[in-house]
Amino acid sequence: MSATRQPIVRLFRLVALLFLPLGLIAAGVLVTLPRRMNELALSSATDRADGVAEVMASLLAPDLDFDDREHAGEALARLQVEPDVVSAELFGRDGEPFATWPAGITSSPPEPPTALPRTRVDVVGDTIEATATVQAQGGTRGVLRLRFATTPIVEKQHANNTLAGVAAGVVTAVGLIFSILTAWFLARRHAAEEALRRSAETFAALSDSLPVALVLHRDDRILYINPAGVKLLGGDGVSLVGAALSAQLAARETLPTPTGEPRVHLDPRTLALAAGKVLSVEAATLEVQFGEADAAALVALDTTERTRLQERLLMSDRMASLGTLAAGVAHEINNPLSVVIGNLDYLRDVHGPGSGPTDDTATALGEALDAAHRVGHIVKDMKTLSRSDSDTQGPIDLVQALEKSLQMVQGHLKHRAHVVRDLRAVPMVLANESRLVQVFVNLLINAAQALPEGKAQENRVEVSTRVVEDGSVVATVRDTGCGIPEAVRDRIFDPFFTTKPVGVGTGLGLAIVHNLVLAMDGRIEVDSAEDVGTTFTVRLHPAGRAGRARESSQLPLGGRGKVLVIDDEPAVVNAVERLLSESHDVTGVHSAHVALERFGRGEAFDLILCDLRMPDMSGLELARHLDDRHPDLRPRLVFMTGDIGDAGEIEPDGAPIDPSAVAPVLEKPFSRRGLLRFVGRHLLPPAGGDDAHA
Repeated sequence: MSATRQPIVRLFRLVALLFLPLGLIAAGVLVTLPRRMNELALSSATDRADGVAEVMASLLAPDLDFDDREHAGEALARLQVEPDVVSAELFGRDGEPFATWPAGITSSPPEPPTALPRTRVDVVGDTIEATATVQAQGGTRGVLRLRFATTPIVEKQHANNTLAGVAAGVVTAVGLIFSILTAWFLARRHAAEEALRRSAETFAALSDSLPVALVLHRDDRILYINPAGVKLLGGDGVSLVGAALSAQLAARETLPTPTGEPRVHLDPRTLALAAGKVLSVEAATLEVQFGEADAAALVALDTTERTRLQERLLMSDRMASLGTLAAGVAHEINNPLSVVIGNLDYLRDVHGPGSGPTDDTATALGEALDAAHRVGHIVKDMKTLSRSDSDTQGPIDLVQALEKSLQMVQGHLKHRAHVVRDLRAVPMVLANESRLVQVFVNLLINAAQALPEGKAQENRVEVSTRVVEDGSVVATVRDTGCGIPEAVRDRIFDPFFTTKPVGVGTGLGLAIVHNLVLAMDGRIEVDSAEDVGTTFTVRLHPAGRAGRARESSQLPLGGRGKVLVIDDEPAVVNAVERLLSESHDVTGVHSAHVALERFGRGEAFDLILCDLRMPDMSGLELARHLDDRHPDLRPRLVFMTGDIGDAGEIEPDGAPIDPSAVAPVLEKPFSRRGLLRFVGRHLLPPAGGDDAHA
């Protein structure tokens, strides 16, 4: 059945149901009313006949006493004024007619007066016969018989039947009209209720599916809350409805004031809950009609995750910018620093202990060299800020990562605490070096901030490494600071949660640490006691035998070889020549093009030590030329670079090129010992045997 016909069918059904009892009432009226009215008419006629007969009998008693037939006839004749009286007969005691009206009528005598009641009424055919005994002082003197016509009664019955029909019709018509009106009203009411029910269901479905929290409240009592609102405030919908809205919020937390504007504008703000959570929301309060009274509707969109993501993206952009800056600064520092360290190494070897009248020169050179190496370590540590550092994992020296972290935060710690190291030899761990250093830097800064200033000798920060029974490699950072309250200990890894004063922390440090450790398939644990201190324990998986073997392998130094040094900075070339000249035959050039010209003339070298970044031709471009024109020299190519990031070139798919995948890389700055070890490790024997360079 179509939807358009359903209301009509429903209306007819209601009419039929309502009219059925009214129709039965009308039928009952039509059947019973005429009969009852006819009975009433007949009863009225017989009562009248009985009364007339009794009155006439009393009036005619003297006529019988005095035997006055003439007067009796006149009295009977006066009955002709009654339209329904047909005849009147007066009989004596012996049953003989005494007087009649009309005169001369004859009929059978009545029963003896002694056998009759005082009055009696009988319906005989189409007449009503009333018989009354005539009483006198001497007893019963005669009988009076009156006959009344039933024609008025029949006419009255016809009138009654007509009236009953009219009444039944009126009742039927009124009942039908009433039924139709009632059915129409009920149908309209049912349609309105159905529309209201569907509207309520639609509102509930729409409200339930909204990601926006909707809380209707009046006089601080929650009247309605959708699932998003339940998720925002916590708890369950059943317990929240009827509860005080202020009880769900933190003390002194205020809600947006209703604006009365028809359009909703959600304003960003924070919302502190009674449970201790602080959410980032976009919220507004509206004035609405709920039930029969005004109410307020709190509309709030939880933007906490979006805000966290924006903060992370912002931090990522800042770190990327800082990494780019660090890479550029490191490149500019490492090149001259290589010259400084190389020349200091050379001078120390030339003017070492016993080479002169005093050891002051050697001491000064040693101190200068140590300071230069420290600068080198600082620049190298800036690699952790490089944007191009990948997230790949490999065997990492945990102790070295901790030492690097301690160097980076030395400025934070030296004025606050005495650092105690218990760094035992442990297996290599499977991790990402820059991420691991970032973890420990954050933990060490967190420890420093937990310690009061001015008590560096009393405060302690302990850093240790060990291997536990399950084979995991463990690093701990312990401080003797204020500790973490037990009430918030379970939330310290939540983003943006911090117990530090405003301006001291963002609440992201430990959250980042937690995520980084999990990304390395590790685990971080915290143990803290107020006024005693806090211990963070980082558990990592060992890298396996391959990592340890690679770390510990030391290839023997090679023999004397012919080395070509290519660098656009003459000071670097001179420093490398000076450091290698005692062990190898060194040739230096300042351009890759010059090197290619020498290769074209047939010159051969056992090792080609080339700078990675040069203005005219980079080391990667030189490698491609060697692949095409001098493949015999290609295995002898190695890079040296002061960069802490990628090579500055990208693959066709947009990925940065890793220079270590093209050739071995020597990082600047380097010491004389490190340079000799690197050259000896990668020096190849002459391609043509011992006479190849002759």
